[in-house]
Amino acid sequence: MTSILNIKIDEDLKQEILHPGHDKRWGINLIARPPSAIKDLIIGIQNKLKQKEPDQYYYPASNLHLTVLEVCSECSSDEVHRILPGLIKKTPPLISHLKELVLKSPCLEYDAKTCVLAFGKGKKGLLRIREGLMKNYFDAGVKLNPRYLSERAHITFMRYTNPLKSAPSEWFQFLSGTVVNQKVEWAIDKIWLTYGVTWYGMKSRIKVRGPYFLGGEKPVAG
Repeated sequence: MTSILNIKIDEDLKQEILHPGHDKRWGINLIARPPSAIKDLIIGIQNKLKQKEPDQYYYPASNLHLTVLEVCSECSSDEVHRILPGLIKKTPPLISHLKELVLKSPCLEYDAKTCVLAFGKGKKGLLRIREGLMKNYFDAGVKLNPRYLSERAHITFMRYTNPLKSAPSEWFQFLSGTVVNQKVEWAIDKIWLTYGVTWYGMKSRIKVRGPYFLGGEKPVAG
């Protein structure tokens, strides 16, 4: 990723922290929530980074998520409620045609805006799921309005909300030297439909439908 010698503070997030409810952007997303092993991995990285840069925004564990598909972004509440009924009705059968996905080889990636846990293996499978979902929704008559179709498989866990305490070059070197346990894997077998003020994955501000299981409903253990 690019050099971070000139970080970019997320002013929308900064204002949201100072004045909860400031961010009025609505959207709809299909997301996956990480299991405890991935959460623990991220929390460990966050704790290390906090020692150097405590004033940035570190996602609470409950808000960590991977965006599987952005259905629409920066919508009005009226737009979301117009799209939602079709999505709620058609998502379960469309999801059931997709296969489970395993993400491997996590690593720390960063740019001028964020730090993320990215997965080196499995991202092509995630892209196929995204493309398959878009086709399935299109064929079912559901119109999508994403900003873009991401090729990345990642979980954002830190955003800049304050100037750096460290010298930028020192911080960049610190990030570059942060080691991540690459043996941890994530088998994604279910996803959720979230809507409302969905930015930053704030559980307190989103509504959720699901889970929807990739490959069909899972049997209940007896």
